[in-house]
Amino acid sequence: MSVQLRIHFDHHHDGFLTRLGRDLGHALDWVAGPAMSEQQRYNRLKAEVRSDKYGHGVL
Repeated sequence: MSVQLRIHFDHHHDGFLTRLGRDLGHALDWVAGPAMSEQQRYNRLKAEVRSDKYGHGVL
């Protein structure tokens, strides 16, 4: 015997705070832009260290 649980999301019946939270999350994702790859993180850290080493401030 197996039991299946189905969850149906009906966005028309969500509460105001639920919709607001979801919209805020989407907005923050949009502002943040795409995630950085490991190579991009390494390159950024390398640039920051090099900048500090030669006294030019952060990036």
